[in-house]
Amino acid sequence: MVVTGLRSFLLSLLWLLVFLAVVGFVWRYLLPYLLPFALALFLAVLIDPFVNALEGWRLPRGVAVGLVLLLAAGVVGLGVFTLVSFLRFELTLLVQSLPEYYTRGLELIQRAQAGWGSYYQRIDPGVWKALGADWQSVYSSLSAWVGATATSVGALRAVPGVIATVVITVVATFFISRDRRLIGRFLLSMLPGAFRSRVLMAKGEVFNATMGFVKAQLTLMILTGLVTVIGLNFIGVPYAFSLGVLTGLLDLLPVLGPGLVFLPWIAYHVLFGDRALGLWVAVLYGGTAAVRQAVEPKLVGDRIGVHPLATLIALYIGLQVFGAGGVILGPLTVVLLKAFVRSGLLPIFRYGEDDA
Repeated sequence: MVVTGLRSFLLSLLWLLVFLAVVGFVWRYLLPYLLPFALALFLAVLIDPFVNALEGWRLPRGVAVGLVLLLAAGVVGLGVFTLVSFLRFELTLLVQSLPEYYTRGLELIQRAQAGWGSYYQRIDPGVWKALGADWQSVYSSLSAWVGATATSVGALRAVPGVIATVVITVVATFFISRDRRLIGRFLLSMLPGAFRSRVLMAKGEVFNATMGFVKAQLTLMILTGLVTVIGLNFIGVPYAFSLGVLTGLLDLLPVLGPGLVFLPWIAYHVLFGDRALGLWVAVLYGGTAAVRQAVEPKLVGDRIGVHPLATLIALYIGLQVFGAGGVILGPLTVVLLKAFVRSGLLPIFRYGEDDA
């Protein structure tokens, strides 16, 4: 009994290592070349309900796919134009306000000198001089970066490689969506007969879990950004839209996430700035976190979601192995692994539903 259990454990561990090795190889070496087609597959699955609805109105599937893609391109184009316009406007205002923030930083250093009193006398004057020089360097670098960002956001000169990727992705999306039944039959015909039924059973689990994860994360990012923008506008904080976009992107990070923006901001106002504003920002941060925690279980669900500790471990390993892309690839690997295990395609570490 013990020997059988140990052998089963070692076999599961071996399968797990093989799975992680294959996924790591695909993420690192194949994904850069397959990225347009991976995005096309994701988009084809995303638009499939709309295409099916139009096809139900007796439109040819190719025409339905073309109409949905045209509508999606118009919506995305309008959204990108609006986003870029708001970001350029707020970043331009930020460039104009940087001298004021620079003066506030110098005043903060001077207040620290006065507050430390006798301790200040014991510190080498060169330290304060170096601190002032460092602040000047930070200000100059930040000013140059924000100015360049505002200019580049306004210009958005297209890179040929980006254009090629977008074109290939759109064309591949059209063909994958139009011929999805034909492509599916062709891929199944390449598999051994006894294996086809298991792949068909696993396909729904894998796609539902992966697509559910991506959709849930995008929805949570948008929700966090919207709540932040609305809250900051209500408080009267400038650059609300840019800060909302930033917090929405940071929402990908577990545990801290938007706290990387909110917590230092709150601490600054409580210690040195406007305490009332700091309190309002703290309330907004708490409200944003509460809304996210209330909505997340309904979006992700027990069948798709993973434990926060598993997400944190996957995120850390993903960052170490893949760099910034590991923020997405790490947790996505865990979701994919769970989907393979639950579907039976990867029969390792079997557990009951109560332990999931």
